Order: sequence, then C-alpha cells, then structure tokens
Amino acid sequence: MKHLFIIGVHKAGTTSLYEYLSEQSKIFRPDKKELHYFTEYIYNGHPISFDGYDTYFSNASSDQITVDISPTYLYGGSRLALALQNYREPKFLIMLRDPLARFYSFYKQSIKRGEINKSISFIDFFTQSKKECESGLLKPNYINRALREGCYSVYLRDWIELHGDNLKVVFFENFIENPELELNDIYKWLDLDIPVKRNAFQIQNQSYVPRYAYLHKIIIAVYSLNESIFRRFKLLVRFLKPLYLFLNKESNRHYASKEDMLKVQNFYGPYNKELSIMLKQYDLESPEWLDN
Repeated sequence: MKHLFIIGVHKAGTTSLYEYLSEQSKIFRPDKKELHYFTEYIYNGHPISFDGYDTYFSNASSDQITVDISPTYLYGGSRLALALQNYREPKFLIMLRDPLARFYSFYKQSIKRGEINKSISFIDFFTQSKKECESGLLKPNYINRALREGCYSVYLRDWIELHGDNLKVVFFENFIENPELELNDIYKWLDLDIPVKRNAFQIQNQSYVPRYAYLHKIIIAVYSLNESIFRRFKLLVRFLKPLYLFLNKESNRHYASKEDMLKVQNFYGPYNKELSIMLKQYDLESPEWLDN
C-alpha cells in the first residue's frame, strides 16, 4: 500500500487539495483532515513512534493510496524526514506560497482562530514574530510559527535530499490559477488515472476576522470534536456555513500598509534567494514570486 504525506505548508491550499482529492477513488483520506500525528515529535524531541498511526487508515483497501495532510511536518527537518522514509511506499508533496502573502494570511488566520487578539496590528504581529524567529526556538504557538514557517530554504533541503524523485513541490499560485492542470499533474505523479467527472473548484479555509472571537472558538472546538461527522454531512455544512459567516464575519479592518509589507518582504529576501538557488540546483520549477 502506498502512502502520500502532504507535509507543507499552512495557508497554501492544502485544505482545497484535501477536498479535490476526494474525486479520485484510489485515494483514501481519513475523516480528519490534518492528523498532525508526528507534529509533537518536532517540539518534544522524543523518539518517533508509529504506534497507532495505522488506525487512521484501517478502512483503506490495499489498492488505495492513503493520505496524511499535516502541513507542520515540513518543519521536522532531517529527523522526521528520515523517520518517514520507510513507512509503506511513501511520497511527499509540498505546497509553497509566496511567503509574504502566506504571512499576511497567517496573521488573519491567527485572529480568526482566536490565537491572537484582533486588536494586534499587522506590524506588531510581524515584530513579535520576528523576535521569536530570531530566538531560534521552535514553539507551537502562532506568533513563533508565523514568520519562520515562510523561511522555506531552511527546511526544504533535508526533504529533497532524502526523498528525491518521491518528492513533489507545488506552488499555491499555480494551483489557484489552474487547479485542474495542477491536480492532474499530481495524479500522474501518483500513477493514478485522471477522473472523468470533475467537481467545481473552490478555495477552502479562507481567512477572515470573526465578529465574536469567543463564539468562533466554540465553533472550532465543536467542529474539531466532531470533524468526522461534519465531513460525512457536507451538504449540511455547506448550508450552515454561509449563515454562520453572515452572523459572525467582520469586515476586514486589518490592512497592512505598503511600508509594513516591504519590511516583511525584506526579511524574506535572503531566504527566497537561497530557495531560488536550491530549486535550480535540484532542477525544480521556480515560481514567479522568487523573481520579484
């Protein structure tokens, strides 16, 4: 049985990809989108164990490719990359996004999930995250993760060198511009037939600011506890979501000035340069935002 790890990154289209993969019968997705089974090992340094991991895929047939979408895995470095290389017949897919746009989206997501107070400005969020990033410490909180998770060149090489042809890099911007083309390319890479019937393409998990943060935290907790049930009743979710957004979505007041965005862009400049060199070294596609 083959296994697909989608290991990165947050706010780069992995939720949309999770939904799109459902149209291919040879792919088995667990009801829980992001398992994050190995995420704790990134932070606690304990020996990596697979005990219980197989239970998420116990209902898969032998001819299906099982999938684990956990965007944090990329940041596990060579230790995690090495530990996962012998699990079944693994392939690794990474979705990258312009780190500047990803950081801004992550900022809004942090407010949406109640991880930071919505009164925190974009530039204050950047300043706090930069301080955390420069400390060199890996912590699971959103401020610590926000900026460092866009330093792709720091983490990508370990995965490329260990997994080579079994690793694929996809860029969010290409995926959004032509999802059908990108998805078909992923199917070919997985040696799967391209489905004849195609669902409508729609961006999932978009960031927004909730009017009532405490209410949104309750909704997140309820959904997390009952995710498998909600995913079985998609029509109900599609009906309820617009009503909820009407009640609890606030107009966007969290704008970032050109000057603030330039500070973030300048921070990522050296990392983007390293990434560009790395992609060329391994003969991988390079996105347009690396040329800017």
